[in-house]
Order: sequence, then C-alpha cells, then structure tokens
Amino acid sequence: MLYNRILMIQMSAMGSILFALPSLSLLRDRYPNAQITWVVRKKYADVLEEIDGLDQILVVPELFTPKWQRRDPFRKINLSGYIEAFIFLFRLWHQHFDLVINFQNDTQSNLFSWLTRAHIRIGHLKELRGEWGNFLNTVKVEVPANIHTIEQNFHLLTALGVDAPKILALPFKESTFESEETQKFFDDNHSNQVPIIGLHLGAGWERKKWPFDYFMKLASKIYDNGLGQPLILSSPDDWELTAKASKILKEKYWVSPSDSFKSLLCSLKKCDLVVGSDSGPAHLAQLLGIKTVMLFGPTDMIKFGPYSSGTTLSKKLACSPCWFHEPTYKKNCPEYRCMNEITVEEVLQKIQSELMENVPVN
Repeated sequence: MLYNRILMIQMSAMGSILFALPSLSLLRDRYPNAQITWVVRKKYADVLEEIDGLDQILVVPELFTPKWQRRDPFRKINLSGYIEAFIFLFRLWHQHFDLVINFQNDTQSNLFSWLTRAHIRIGHLKELRGEWGNFLNTVKVEVPANIHTIEQNFHLLTALGVDAPKILALPFKESTFESEETQKFFDDNHSNQVPIIGLHLGAGWERKKWPFDYFMKLASKIYDNGLGQPLILSSPDDWELTAKASKILKEKYWVSPSDSFKSLLCSLKKCDLVVGSDSGPAHLAQLLGIKTVMLFGPTDMIKFGPYSSGTTLSKKLACSPCWFHEPTYKKNCPEYRCMNEITVEEVLQKIQSELMENVPVN
C-alpha cells in the first residue's frame, strides 16, 4: 500500500531522535514520493533541520512541553503561546495524514497520533510505565524489550513490510558538516599531530551525569599524560556546564566554539575519540563512527548503549539499571553510586586502550 502523507512522532530527547533517524531513511527509501513530517519539541528542532529526506517539521508548542524540556523553563505561557498551541493542534487535525508512526510511545504522543485521524496509526502494543493511550493506535506492534532502541524502531516498521537495513544510514545533509567558524577554531588552536579527545559533560537527566569534577580531572590528566588534546564539547543543553569548565581549564581553546547542533556535529567529526555519559552528543559520536567511551549508571545499556563504534564503562551494580534517573520519578537515588564509583583512572585507562596502547599513564 502506498502512503502519500506520513507523520513520524519522536518529540524528544536528542538521543531518541537520533535513534529514529535510520527509520526515516528506511521510510524515504520505501516511499520516495511521500511527504514525510516529523513532530518534535522546540528544544530539539535544530537536530532535524540538518536532516535530508524530511519535508516538514511540526514543532510542539511550549504549552504541551514539560518545563524541564523547554528552552526557557521559567518563561510563563502567554496568550501567543495558547494561540501557537491551537494552530499546532489544527495542523495535526487538518493535514490529512494517512500514516502515523509513533516512536515516542507515551500518553501525549498517543493523543497527537489519534488527533490526526489517520486510518493507519502504528504504535507499541505495551505501554511504558506511567503512560497510557496505546489503545488509540490502529496497529499495535509487540516490540521486544531487550533489544536496542534503534532495533525497536525498526520493529515498528515491520507492520509496513519494511525490513531492518544491513547498513545503518543517518540522513544528514552534506552541508551539515561544513562550518567556517568551527574549521577556523580548529585551524587556529589544534595541531593535526595531536589526537583530539572530546568530552561531553552533560546528560538529559541529572542522575545520568558523571560528576563535573571528575571530567575536569580527566581533562587535565589527558593533557598531562600526552594522550591528546582534550576538548569540551558544547551542546544546546549544556552551555552552563561548558561555561563553568572554560573558567577552570588551563587553555581557553579546550572548549568548542559554539553550542549549536551544527557546531557540535562539526566538532565531533574532528575528534579521534569522545567520552560522555548516556547523552545525545555521545550517541551521535558513536553513530557517526567515532570511537566513543560511554559511561553508564542508571540506564539500560542494552536499549541505550553504543550501536556501532562505541564501548562502555559501568560498575554493574545490583541496582542498575533503575528508574531513579527519571525526572518524573518522585524519589531520588539514596547513594548515586553507579556514576560516582566510575573513577577518573578507569576512564583514562579506557582512553589509553582505545587510542594509544603504548603511551604510559602517570
């Protein structure tokens, strides 16, 4: 069956959006003449602006966005915000989509899917903990729980007779990796003779972050031991951490020049290795084929771990993975051991084994 107007729903966060991109490539190959639209939160819309094969981006208004996922969580919704919300719902209702694929699998995405009135609305059979509305999907796919999120997304497409690809494709535009500002930054500050080791300090949720002080010690040890040039990777979510790091580190050029998504992409392509927690930029690095060391604690490595070129470091505690990392969960982790117990020395040794086996570590 041919579909002319397809809607994809994956509103957040950066990592989950990246995990859905290979499914976009499959849909575009299967339906080359269809108009494909993607529903995304405003905070992550710039990710999709760099994507090829996408015809339209529908941005979720701030009124329908949790405060912790807004660009400005302290800004109150005024009259224009309510008008924006009405226009968004009107566009969902009146664009006559004939196929909706709901990758997000939460209450809000189920309602948005239902609102389109599309005859075919594909979604998960099982609801996530604390969510509801899967009965609103017209096609419910039983997705295995113990596989990577990318493969779970592919599994939804089996309802259309689309098979998983042999080679993973990320549909970035060719111009995405061209930035004069970023190129000038690297030309002025980095030698091609020295490996560049990118460090991403943030994560979507506080409990997934490796301690800030550990990252600062790691940056110094990388430099002092001659392993390479550490580079703090800026991203739109982490500008406060980046600004804090720039005041502490010895060299001002240890911080990438901009916090835009395009600058992040260009900076990652210059890195020989990237270190980060379960975060969008770290996932992006490994999907781009860059050597990546990902630090895991409360989240599930099977579902969210490296899919292509990355390696992981974790303490594998009896309580991991857990649900304490979620911002909507009322309780806090009593000890936060899973991330705190990953030492700077362990990460340093991992970097050494990945990049330069014969370089001694002090």
